[in-house]
Amino acid sequence: MESNGHQLISDLRRKAEALERREFQIWTMYAMMGATFAAGFVALLVPDILWPQGGLRFDRRYFPQLFFGFVSLGVLFHAYAINQWRLLRRTRAELQRQLIRTEAAEGPSLLDPMTGLFNRRYLEHLIPTEASRTDRKGTSLTFLVLEIAGLQPAETRFGNLTTEQVFYSVVQALSKTVRGAETLVRYAAIQFVLVMPETTEQQAEDPVRRLVAAMDSWNRQNPVPGLRLGLNCGFATYRKGLDVKAVLEAAAERIRR
Repeated sequence: MESNGHQLISDLRRKAEALERREFQIWTMYAMMGATFAAGFVALLVPDILWPQGGLRFDRRYFPQLFFGFVSLGVLFHAYAINQWRLLRRTRAELQRQLIRTEAAEGPSLLDPMTGLFNRRYLEHLIPTEASRTDRKGTSLTFLVLEIAGLQPAETRFGNLTTEQVFYSVVQALSKTVRGAETLVRYAAIQFVLVMPETTEQQAEDPVRRLVAAMDSWNRQNPVPGLRLGLNCGFATYRKGLDVKAVLEAAAERIRR
């Protein structure tokens, strides 16, 4: 008999596999709709290709209505598909978190006890999974390495207890900016990694702005007079054919000081 924990892990994995199949189905539907629209446009704009020499004809008075009908249908389906992909990404991320938390309860901990975030051991599990998905989809996987600046002088000035409270407060503020399929991991003492699937380096500028804004907001509201912290950031993007661990190391080396 499987324990309740093992049964839950099996159920979560089956749900994750079902999500993968659902995503494949949406991609298939998207491709089929694209082919159907393309054929419809060809039939409307160049009817002689499909019905040569006096075959079926449409009254050209109805071409504008048919044309805009195709366009409207395409826009609606595109909006539906985008919404479904976003929903799948959020659901997959939540399932992944549940799976890791359940596995952590069954074996060695993958959570950082101080912050409640996933730890470096979890990152070692996550990297090959996300790299494999990136290779399969032909997308990009970006790693953003963050370092909290100003904590060491704070420890000297305010002591260990206050610094630990400040550290926890800052981490909570930063973690609230994480969205969708993004995953924030404690990488080292004051370093963190934000894993961003299906994200290019250009798109990574948005989470950087979110994180910097969260830090600025914390600085305005923090209860310790005279204390101001900052963020050092560096990111790099993995694509198929690259060494994913080397990409992560490159992101860590690019931290702006």
